[in-house]
Amino acid sequence: MLPLCLLLAYIFNKISAQEHFSDFFRISLCCFISHLFLDYITSFGTMLFAPFSYQRFSLDWVFIIDLTLTGILLSCLLLAYLFKNRATLICQTALVLGLVYISVCAVNHRRALNLAKEFAAKEKLSYSRIAALPQPLSSMRWANLILTEDKIYRGLLDFSKDEIVHGDPVIPLAESSPLKTKFSFQHMRQQLDFQYSPPAQLIYKTKNRFISSVWVDKALKTSGAEFFLWFARFPIVKSVYEDRGHYIVELFDLRFQTTNDRFPFLYTIEFDKTGKIIRQGFAAE
Repeated sequence: MLPLCLLLAYIFNKISAQEHFSDFFRISLCCFISHLFLDYITSFGTMLFAPFSYQRFSLDWVFIIDLTLTGILLSCLLLAYLFKNRATLICQTALVLGLVYISVCAVNHRRALNLAKEFAAKEKLSYSRIAALPQPLSSMRWANLILTEDKIYRGLLDFSKDEIVHGDPVIPLAESSPLKTKFSFQHMRQQLDFQYSPPAQLIYKTKNRFISSVWVDKALKTSGAEFFLWFARFPIVKSVYEDRGHYIVELFDLRFQTTNDRFPFLYTIEFDKTGKIIRQGFAAE
């Protein structure tokens, strides 16, 4: 990071008509640090020590694309451009608002994670990974995920809800199916409003991690699956099915499931009937 900051400072200093190397260096350094921080607080995470280590780190405080935080930052840029004489005050205010919002998310994350740990302790679960993951469109919605040897427990909660008004608030995890439903924000909002429950009535659903199948066994031995399992935090075999004589295995990370009919970062491995790999990679949404 520091060599890049020095290089950028040198380039911008050469372009500039005046000597501002130290200023350009500080600006570059702040940009890199803020970029890493904003990646670090999401559930997607970032490789903080690349290229020396490719381990991913994440705080799980805010959703990958958080509209509230993005709105604060974009509004800051627009207002600072329109009212240049007050740009400093506008930027300072936006920074404070952004940090306050991130702090609220951090507090809610801790509350959700404590609920997950309480459930695991109550059920005497032996788990290898546990997380509370932020959900879209609200800092109050969280998905608690608990990874055991053969299952994943998933509970969806909404701190803004006091009671259930539409029956069972949790839609069962989507069954294995190659079919996809056309995405719309209205449909997504309806599912989000319905499937999250109040903390006092939190329900955990279970999902088997791996389907028993010769094609699944073969898929998990491929280099593509090895890469996916490095990337995924809560991996499952979503489905295995036959299509026109080919056998398709779909791998999915439950970290990214927000509604029951969208599967972003779905990894597909397709074999012919002889077991030869026809294609593999992340499926296009």
